[in-house]
Amino acid sequence: MNNEQILENWNLKFKDQKKLNIEETKKLIELANITDDEELKKEYFNQAILGTQHVIYNYLKNSKLYLLSSRENPTEDIIATVYEVWMEHIKYTDLKDKKNFDSIINNKKFSNEVIKKLGVKQSLQKTRKKSDMYECNNAALFLSNKDLAKYFIKYYTAINAGKNEEEVLNELNISDDVKKNILTFFEKISRNIYLGAIRDGFLAAMPAILFSSIFILIAAVPEIFGFYWPEEVSNWLWKVYNYSMGVVGLLVSATTARCLSESVNRKMPQNKVINATSTMLASIVGFLLLSVSSIEGGFDTTYMGTKGLMASFVSAFIVVNVYKFCVLRDLTIKMPKEVPGTISQTFRDIIPFGLSVFIIVLIDLAVRSTTGVVFAEALITLLQPLFTAADGYLGIAIIW
Repeated sequence: MNNEQILENWNLKFKDQKKLNIEETKKLIELANITDDEELKKEYFNQAILGTQHVIYNYLKNSKLYLLSSRENPTEDIIATVYEVWMEHIKYTDLKDKKNFDSIINNKKFSNEVIKKLGVKQSLQKTRKKSDMYECNNAALFLSNKDLAKYFIKYYTAINAGKNEEEVLNELNISDDVKKNILTFFEKISRNIYLGAIRDGFLAAMPAILFSSIFILIAAVPEIFGFYWPEEVSNWLWKVYNYSMGVVGLLVSATTARCLSESVNRKMPQNKVINATSTMLASIVGFLLLSVSSIEGGFDTTYMGTKGLMASFVSAFIVVNVYKFCVLRDLTIKMPKEVPGTISQTFRDIIPFGLSVFIIVLIDLAVRSTTGVVFAEALITLLQPLFTAADGYLGIAIIW
């Protein structure tokens, strides 16, 4: 599926949604701001956001921003980012003096926020052409591969000149086999939400990892040169390391669950949203069940660090999928509209939270009864042959 088809399919989801004009939107935002009913406030905002989806579609269509997709920024993420920025502007921008939507969405502030959220360092400058397309050289910044960036510049320049897509691709002399073998395979991998959640979840925990690394260097490096810290100082340095890097599995279980929840929410139907905070808590509980054993006076922390990373991913994946199952089928406790939104959300999360933890409990019981060890240890033992096979020239060659 190409970028334009992805955009069109996204737009089709809203085909039955009433398109609001600027005055109707102002009225809904005004009602949302004056009401004290949190549930009603949320409803007004939702109506305003869904009713102005056509503005986002036109912005993406006219600016051709959706063409700038890459492994780092797939089309779905670009759409979601623009949608997120638009939501913030609808909620927090004073609309009283706005005569049309263009005055909001064509504002430099709006474009800069989109660029910032997409992670582009250099601002995209608009050309003076009537087509209002973004300058192709700056657009190529989205692409990490220099060869692809070079092709993109040629492609974008030719499209701006009025040539059709098929003619441009023929001029670039890229065979169908090359495009199919390179793009199709790697796009599928890069867009896999589970791999993306692992990557983003691990990166979110990086501050703890880097912070703890400082203390292990201070504690261990001097010993190489024959210098030993006093016992109290050494114990304190290792304590900081153990309480940060030593629980990185616990941290990653939460961050991975949050990242996966956000990815799944982008593809959820209207008004169906997974509570990312709740999935983080459930994932932490699940990770502890899969990785920790009780010992006299406390519990064993052997698999709460890097050894427990695989178990943390498993816990996050199970939790988010159980939440998705429950939310899609409305397996939640519904409260009256008079109940504040925060409390209602708490009750809505009880069933998916309990069900996900219960499933992990069953997995934990099954593994412990059959292997006699915690799930984290059993998983490492199971995957050990793969790690061993990769530790050689043949394994490295296959990975590359």
